[in-house]
Amino acid sequence: MDQGKMERKNAGTTANGAERRPAGRKKLFSLLLMHGLFLVYSMSTVISRAIGDAPLFSAKWIGGYLLVFLCLGIYALGWQQVLKAFSLSTAYTNKAVVVIWGLVWGFLFFGEAITPRKLMGAGLIIAGVVLFASAEKAPDGRTEA
Repeated sequence: MDQGKMERKNAGTTANGAERRPAGRKKLFSLLLMHGLFLVYSMSTVISRAIGDAPLFSAKWIGGYLLVFLCLGIYALGWQQVLKAFSLSTAYTNKAVVVIWGLVWGFLFFGEAITPRKLMGAGLIIAGVVLFASAEKAPDGRTEA
């Protein structure tokens, strides 16, 4: 096999030869898993804010931080699986949607206002993620994200 074919063949694999870019239903599942993990990650900040006024080492404070550690533990384990399915740049670019979840949670749980400037910022984040995902191509012409 010539060098060019070998490079194209190995472009989408990890060190052990496993496929890095999921296809079809597996890709959809991986995307849903990734964004579900971002939701779990963003909930850790909601819990932190909710218990922020609790007295130090009170039952509410301890229980809340146990929930935060649970959320972050689930996120950490799942993030390892996401990194098996997507390139680091794709995974981190999609992580920007956590800001949008923060906007939603702030409105739903804490009555924070959603201003036009916040909506414009959220729109820029979504546009950036979409542009990155649609522009990133593998060496063989397939879309990676």
